[in-house]
Amino acid sequence: MKEETDLAGGHSLYLVDSRLGLAKLGVAPDPQQRLRELQVGSPVRLRLVLAVPYRTRAQARAVSAALGHQFAARRAHGSWFRVTCTEVRRALERPPPPPVAAAAGLSDSLCRQGLTWVVSAAREFPSGGPAGREGQLA
Repeated sequence: MKEETDLAGGHSLYLVDSRLGLAKLGVAPDPQQRLRELQVGSPVRLRLVLAVPYRTRAQARAVSAALGHQFAARRAHGSWFRVTCTEVRRALERPPPPPVAAAAGLSDSLCRQGLTWVVSAAREFPSGGPAGREGQLA
């Protein structure tokens, strides 16, 4: 059975926390499956802390890119950042600054919506949620 964060043909923006002060922003059709894939190569336990569904992969990637630009100064490496779930959620609750939106190729229509239509569908996993005890994989 598919997670309720999945939409037909859609993808989710996800945030995975490493407990090392680093979090990975990414896009996947199934954030739980992506967590399992990332865990295989990680020496520390990872937790899925946020999943936000989008209707299309392009929308999810555009928002991910906008967040990447917005948090560029806090990028550790690749798509790993020194950010918290709260900071990402707050960023999603308001439209990105115009230069960030333009750099990420985020459409004007999505920016005008303030991204709040997708945040209302977000699933936040304060303790790691369904991934297992305290958000860890079993």
